Amino acid sequence: MIFFTADMHFGHKNIIEFCDRPFRDLAHMNEGLIRNWNERVGVSDTVYHVGDFAFKGGWQGAHNNPDIYEAQLHGNIVHILGNHDRNNHLRNSIYQARIKFAGREWILQHHPPKEDELEVGVHYIVGHVHEKWRFKRYGDTIIMNVGVDVNNYRPVKLYELIVAVDRFTKASEND
Repeated sequence: MIFFTADMHFGHKNIIEFCDRPFRDLAHMNEGLIRNWNERVGVSDTVYHVGDFAFKGGWQGAHNNPDIYEAQLHGNIVHILGNHDRNNHLRNSIYQARIKFAGREWILQHHPPKEDELEVGVHYIVGHVHEKWRFKRYGDTIIMNVGVDVNNYRPVKLYELIVAVDRFTKASEND
């Protein structure tokens, strides 16, 4: 099975307050995110994590290498780098990926594209905006935020993503 998620921010104490996450402290958040992930993802599944996996930096409360968190998670993780990943020692250099499913082409990248950066006929799977929004639409282009803050703090299954995008598309066409 294939999953998508973003913005776990493992080890980032201040993200709890910044995004009003329902966790009492850093340990509670890390444990809850790991539990939610493993309840959905099997050991042979693939998870596209679209940026900001773990934070490293003392003033934010993080002192761990992301391997500590990754070792506790089920599945094979494909990391798309986010702005907080540049200093956390993820062994990865993927900044953008293209995939095709459900008859559509998707670009996976952490930051949502600006309107003048959109490619015609392509949809986007992003993170970075946390709880601000789940979908945006520019003409025929759909941008979906797969961040944990708008997806019950867990990865989204591929078919759930397809259903959600189709519902959003139909609803926005009726507006």
